[in-house]
Amino acid sequence: MINTPGYHNLSMSEYLADPCPQPSLSTGVVYDLLQRSPLHAHSGHPRLGGNLGEPTARGDLGSAIHSLVLGGHDVVYAPPEFADWRKKLAQEFRDEAREMKQIPLLDSQRRGVAVAVESAKLRLASFGDGIAEQSMLWQTEGSWCRGRADWLTADGRYDIDIKTCDNADPTDWLRTTVQRGGLDIQAGLRSLGHKALGCERKMLWLLVEIEAPYACSIIGLAPSMISLAERKCIHAAQVWSQCLKSEIWPGYSGQIFWADVQSYAESDFAQRTGVAP
Repeated sequence: MINTPGYHNLSMSEYLADPCPQPSLSTGVVYDLLQRSPLHAHSGHPRLGGNLGEPTARGDLGSAIHSLVLGGHDVVYAPPEFADWRKKLAQEFRDEAREMKQIPLLDSQRRGVAVAVESAKLRLASFGDGIAEQSMLWQTEGSWCRGRADWLTADGRYDIDIKTCDNADPTDWLRTTVQRGGLDIQAGLRSLGHKALGCERKMLWLLVEIEAPYACSIIGLAPSMISLAERKCIHAAQVWSQCLKSEIWPGYSGQIFWADVQSYAESDFAQRTGVAP
């Protein structure tokens, strides 16, 4: 356990196991708490429910690009005769690699991964020197929190997170991933963390496409979005602290939820049918 708030050089497994003095908040835990319930946050926490989900081929691809951009060497490629992961021998190779904390990829992915990694490295280099994969531990509203920064620039200005995606168009990604997927929570939580540790950094996402031409883009959030995201995380920290003390983890409300007409539904119906609202 680590009792001292600060930036720490931890392995990924140490970070994921949660080294804080008490079960801490991460981006995923805050998202589950706010979007679903404290019960779901408890279920997905490594030191409480422990239901972390199974690795996927899509996740392995993203992890591989992420690792290689930051200097990791834990990626292994399957023999060329494995066209996919359907056959037993291929699955055994994949599962053994995961057990050894390696990231398994198909040989057919080798060239694309190399192009994507080089593209991302060029974008990252434009920010100058920095330090990779630093774990952040701090307290907010009585709750321990943690985050893991992919790249902290040496000038103290930016916290850059690498994300792989199908479409790195900023407008599309903001609409589908940040607003609907809750990644504003990640930026808000990390903003609170940097402030608590005495260094206000702006968080950026370096988006890397996983299909040709493997283009990249860089996205940040306006101050208004960061402010709202910070308030969400502060609320989550308050609820988390109360749940830890009481050991009560409520699920969904028992009240009936009555769905009402959304603002767009009437106009959409009218446009499609010609029937006036």
